[in-house]
Amino acid sequence: MHRFLFSCILLHLSTIDSSHFRGGTITSRPFNNTASGTSIDVIVRERWSWRRSAYSPNCSPATIAAQTPKIGDSNTLNCVSGTCGSYWTGMPVPTYCTDFSAPLDVASGEYYQTYTIPINITFSIAFSSSAWFAALVVGGGGSWAVVGRISTILRPDGYLNTSPVAVSLPILYKQINVQHVHVVQMSDFDGTDILQCRWSVGGTSTINQYNECAGVCNGIPGANLIGANCTIVFTLVTPSWYVAAALQIEDFYNAAALSANTPMTSVPLQFLFYGYPTPTGCSTPPAIIGSRPNRACIGVLVGDNVTELVIIQVYCTGKSIVDYVSSVPVGMTKSAILNPSTGIYEIVLSWVPVASQYGPQAVCMGAVDNTNIQTNQWCITFLVGFKSPDVIRPKMVQGSASPIGTVFQNQTTFSIQTSISVNRPTRNGTYIYFYFANGTLVQKYDCGWEPEVTYTGFTIVIRFPVAPWQPGAFYYVNMDSGVASGTEFCGPESAPITDPTFWVFNIWNPALSSTTTTTTTPFSTVTVTTKQTSTTSINTLLTTTGIVVTTTSPPTTTSTAPTTAPPTTAAPTTAAPTSPGSTTESTVAVLYPKDFVSNIHHHRTYVILCCNGTSSRQRRLGKNGPEVSCIGCGAIVMANIDGKEDQRFEIYHRAIELGCSFFDSGDVYGDSEDSLGNYFSKYPSQREKVFLATKFGLVHSSESKSYIARGDAQYVHEACEKSLKRLRVHSIDLYYVHCIDTSIPIEETIHAMKELIGLGKIKHIGLSNCSSETLQRAYAIHPISCVQIEYSPFSLNIEKDQRSLLQTCRRLGVAIVCYSPLSRGLLGGNIRCLDDLDKNDFRRHFPRFSPENLTENIRITDEFTKLCARKGCSLSQLTLAWILAQGEDFIPIPSTTKLAHLEENLLSTQIQFNQTELNDIRDICEKYQVVGEPCPKNMSHFLFSDSAPQ
Repeated sequence: MHRFLFSCILLHLSTIDSSHFRGGTITSRPFNNTASGTSIDVIVRERWSWRRSAYSPNCSPATIAAQTPKIGDSNTLNCVSGTCGSYWTGMPVPTYCTDFSAPLDVASGEYYQTYTIPINITFSIAFSSSAWFAALVVGGGGSWAVVGRISTILRPDGYLNTSPVAVSLPILYKQINVQHVHVVQMSDFDGTDILQCRWSVGGTSTINQYNECAGVCNGIPGANLIGANCTIVFTLVTPSWYVAAALQIEDFYNAAALSANTPMTSVPLQFLFYGYPTPTGCSTPPAIIGSRPNRACIGVLVGDNVTELVIIQVYCTGKSIVDYVSSVPVGMTKSAILNPSTGIYEIVLSWVPVASQYGPQAVCMGAVDNTNIQTNQWCITFLVGFKSPDVIRPKMVQGSASPIGTVFQNQTTFSIQTSISVNRPTRNGTYIYFYFANGTLVQKYDCGWEPEVTYTGFTIVIRFPVAPWQPGAFYYVNMDSGVASGTEFCGPESAPITDPTFWVFNIWNPALSSTTTTTTTPFSTVTVTTKQTSTTSINTLLTTTGIVVTTTSPPTTTSTAPTTAPPTTAAPTTAAPTSPGSTTESTVAVLYPKDFVSNIHHHRTYVILCCNGTSSRQRRLGKNGPEVSCIGCGAIVMANIDGKEDQRFEIYHRAIELGCSFFDSGDVYGDSEDSLGNYFSKYPSQREKVFLATKFGLVHSSESKSYIARGDAQYVHEACEKSLKRLRVHSIDLYYVHCIDTSIPIEETIHAMKELIGLGKIKHIGLSNCSSETLQRAYAIHPISCVQIEYSPFSLNIEKDQRSLLQTCRRLGVAIVCYSPLSRGLLGGNIRCLDDLDKNDFRRHFPRFSPENLTENIRITDEFTKLCARKGCSLSQLTLAWILAQGEDFIPIPSTTKLAHLEENLLSTQIQFNQTELNDIRDICEKYQVVGEPCPKNMSHFLFSDSAPQ
C-alpha cells in the first residue's frame, strides 16, 4: 500500500498541466520607524512558490548559492487601490530561489526592494495572474490574486507601522477524513499590536478594496477559522487533491481599532493542503522533535554565523526521511539529510544574516518520509539584530547561580543569572528540571506559567514549596530552550541546557560531617576543602547559602580546581595539606561593608552585586529600556595605563564576577575601546555578560589643537564603524552622543543613529552633557534611554531649576547615568593634597585640584568622612550609596585602575540610609560650596549644550 500510495502521488504530479502558481505572501516595513521629512524608505518583501519544473534551469543548491537565475513570472506587483503614484513603479515578481523539493516539484524564493514613499498615505499592491493547477477542489485552473496593504500613516504612538509577518510551507500533507487543526505562525515587530487573521475576500469591501483571492476564495470547503490565533480547523475528504488557503493577517493598534475593524496594514498568505488516503500498517507520521521547539524565537546579530539543527524522528519500522519542504530566508543553506542513529534524522541550517534582513525572519520545515507522509509544519523565528539571552554557567559560590556546592536539606530557593534582562517565556511547556545524579527526575516547573518560577531583571528564581532533597544526595539542573526569553518582540530564547555538569549541588549530610568535603561524582573533578564545620551556633551574617561559617584557628583552607579563560583572581590552585585547627564559636557582631572589603582582600569572597540590600538588583535605562547593573564600570581612567593589558583584563573580569555588567567607554578614551575589544576577542564568552556602552562626537582638532563636537550624519556612521572595529563586536548595546554639536540640529544626529539601529549596529541611544531642550528634541525623534552627566554631592547642577534637566529626564522616563560620581577622586577618600597625584595626572589641570582650591574642598570631604565613621563605611561607599538613594533612575559609573577600589565601590550597594542620614548628607551639600569648576575652561562649553535650531 505504501508503494502504491507513493506511486499514485508521483503519477498525479507528473500529470499536472502547465499551470505553475503555488501561493505566497507580501510584507513591508519602514527602514526607520520614525518619520523624518515628507517621505520614508519602505522595504517590501515578496515570497512566492512555483512549480519547480516550470523554470529552467531548475532551482538547485547551485542556483540558490549563486542567487541566479531568479524564478517566477515576468510580472509585477501593481498598485490597485488607495493613493497610487509615481513612487510605486511596480515591483518585479521574480525572486531568488531559497527552497525546492524535487519529488513535490515545488520551488520557493523571496525578493526585497526598497521604495521611497510619501508620509501619511496608504495603498494596496496586488499580484494577479493565472493559473492555479487543475487538481484544486476549488479554483482549479483558475486565476489567482494576492493583495497586501502598505501604510505610511503615523500610528497613534507617533511611529511608522511595520506590517505583520506570516509564514507557511507551500504544501502541507494531511490525511483525509481526519479533522486537522493547523496554526499559522503570525507575528508583528510592533510588539503591542493586536493581530487578527481572516479569510481573503473576493469583493471590494475590505481595506484592500480589491479582489483578494480570485479563484480560490473559500478554497477549503467546510473549514473554520479562529481569527485571534489564525487557527484553521478542517477535514479533507478527496484523496490526491489539493485545497488552497487564502488568508489576510491584519494588525490593529488597540482593542478599539479591532472593534471598529480599522487595521493599519493587511498581509496576504496563500498556501496548499494536499489530502492523502489513510495508509495501512503503522500510520504514525514522523515528527520534528528539535533541537528547537515549534514557534521558538532566536535572537541573532547581523553577520553572525548561525547554525541550527533540525532533528526528525520516525516511529514506524521500515520508514525513513527522504525529503523535506522548507521556507527559509535568502542566504540560508540546508545540509543533506543525515541519519546519525536508527529512527533519527538531522538537517543542518546555516546562515549569515545581512543588514537588510533586520527584524523577524521565519523558517518553516516539513520532513517527508518514504511513504510521502509529512511531519506537521515546524516554524521558528530568527530575530535579526537582537541577541538571545544566555543562562550563565555557575562557576563559584555567590557567582552566577545560587546555591551550588553543598547546601542544607531545607534549601527551597534557587536562582541563576542571565546575560541580558529576561521575561517569562511566551510558550507553555518550557521546563526547568531538577534531577538526581543518576538522571531520575525530582521536580520540573513550567516556566511559562507556574508561580514557583519568577523573573526579575537578569535573574530567574525558583522557589520550592517544600524542599524535596535527600541528605548526601547529588543533583543537577537542566533547562528547555527558552527558559530565559529576551524582552524584545517575540522574546529571543536561550538555548536548551542538557549538560548534567552545568549546575550541580549536593545536600549536606550531618552524619558525615568532616573537615574536608570532596566531590567525586561524575559532575566534575573539583576538590574543595572548606572551613571546619561546627555543632555550635551559626553566624548567619557570614553566609547566604546556609552553610555554617565559624572561626577556626588557624583557618587554613585550600581549593583545587582546573581553570580556563577568562583570567581568574581566585586563590592559588596548588594543592596543599589542610592544617587542622581548633574550632571556636563565632561572636555575632554588626558586619559593616568595610569588613567585607577586608575579607575580600584576604579570602577573595564572591558577592553578587545588589542595590541597597535587594538581591541582584538591576536598574532600567529608560522607562522601556534594558536593565543593567545598578553600578557601572567606567573605562575612562583605564585608558593607556602603562600598557598593562593584563591589569585591565583583571579589572574587567573581576567586575563581571561581582555582577557589574554595565561597561562604559568612549572613542576618545585613549585605547579604552581597543582594550575592551582585545578582552572580548580573547574571552568571547564574556561579551554576552556585558551591556556595552560607548560614545562618539568629541573630536580633537589638529587646527585648533582642542576638542570640537561633531554630530553630522556622515560622521555618526563613520564613528560607529570605527568603534565596532576597535571593540570587535557586531553591535553596541548603548551608543551615546558624547557632546552636542552646536552647529548641527540634534534631529540630524538622532536620525543617523536610528539608521544604525535599523542596520543592527547599535541597540539603544543615549545623550551626554546635553541641555533639557536638546533632550526633548532628540526624544521626539527616537526614545532616549539615558542621559550621562556629572553628578555627585560635589556636582548637583542637574537639580537646579534653571537647568531643569532632571525634571525633563523624569518626565520622559530617561535614566541618569552619573559620570565622575566620586568627583574624580575627591570623594574617594585617598586624596589629601596635590602631592597625592602623580606629576602627569590629568586632574592637576582641573580647577578643583588647584593648590588653593583643593585645600578648601578637602575640608568638605572631612565632613562627609565624619558620617562614614558613624556608618562604618568608606567615603567612596557613602558617596555611591547616596547617589543610588536619589532614585531608581540614577546609575553611577565610577572608574578605577585598582581591584581593591573596584571591590570597595561595588560593596556600596550594601549600604542603606534612613531619612535622617540622607538629610545629613544633603545638609553638607547645601551648607558648603565646592570651590572651582568641575572641568577646565576649554571644556566647560560642552556642558549642558544646546543643539543648533532645526
